[in-house]
Formats: sequence, C-alpha cells, structure tokens
Amino acid sequence: MEKMSPPLLGCNKPHLEKLTLGITHGLESSPGVTEVTTLETAPAERHMISSWEQKNNCKMPEDFKTFYLMTSGFHMTWSVKPDEHTIPLGNMAINSISKVTQLNQSSMYSLPNAPTLPDLEDDTHEALAQDTEIWFLDRALYWYFVTDTFTAYYHLLITHLGLPQRQYAFTSYGISPQAKQ
Repeated sequence: MEKMSPPLLGCNKPHLEKLTLGITHGLESSPGVTEVTTLETAPAERHMISSWEQKNNCKMPEDFKTFYLMTSGFHMTWSVKPDEHTIPLGNMAINSISKVTQLNQSSMYSLPNAPTLPDLEDDTHEALAQDTEIWFLDRALYWYFVTDTFTAYYHLLITHLGLPQRQYAFTSYGISPQAKQ
C-alpha cells in the first residue's frame, strides 16, 4: 500500500474537489475503480513565481500562476480492479514549480517557422505570456498542438482522466486500439 503524506494545512476535501473539478468523487464512486490517490503540495509563494520568471527571463501566463498560488503541484492516480488483480490506470500530474523548465530552442526541438529569441527581443514580457501554447512532443519527436492555455490543458487532463496515451488524441496517429480498451 502506498504511504500517503499527511494532509497539508489548509488542504481539505472541498478544496481538493474544486481542484479536480469533482472528478475524485466521481472516480471513487465508480464501480471497479480503486486506490484513488491525490498528492497535493502547499501553494507556491509569489516570490517563487517571480524567481522562476527572473531565472528564465519570461513571464508565466496568469492562469498558470493562479494554479501555482493554489497548489505547487498536483498528482492523482487511480486503478481498476476488474478481477482479483489491481491495474494502475489513470495518472494525472502537474509538476511542482521547482520542476518546471523552460524549453530552450534548439534545432532538435524547434517548431517549423517558430520565432527565435532574438525575434522576440522587441516584445514585452507580457506579450510572451499572452502567446502561450501547449504542445505535445511524441516519441518520434514530432510536435502536435494541444491547446493555447494552461486552463484548457488542465480541463483536458481532468476530462481524459489521466488515461494512458491520451495525448495521442491530438496527433495524426490517434489513440492506439489498446488504449481505447
């Protein structure tokens, strides 16, 4: 059995239900679903966000900052028990602010026709924060657009219940037949 850390001060079931948009209750009450665990960290302090922005020379989008001011990371897992065996299935995670890294441009990871950092020098940091996009990099190193805001990405994460290979829904391959089962 996985050892859970003690609840954080100020973290309670109603807060957790809001953070997960009520999905924890839905999963816990679903037949066959077991071991719904949620690990949440204390909210980030504003200076942690400012420090990250200064270190990376860019501003975080406002919705991303708001998330980190509520919790500095989130991890939820759940399993199914179709018979006597338990199968881990759902896995949803948003890294803590200390593990968020800016993707530096390199020829290997750059998007076609993407602006370079010198192209953006004349823009303000606020403009960079407004142009946020979420992309998925598959195992073949192809990029696929997912959404344009953290909030929309978070909603997709919750809606897809952290199911394996959910990101492939945004690719030309689609979700594998095994994942659809």
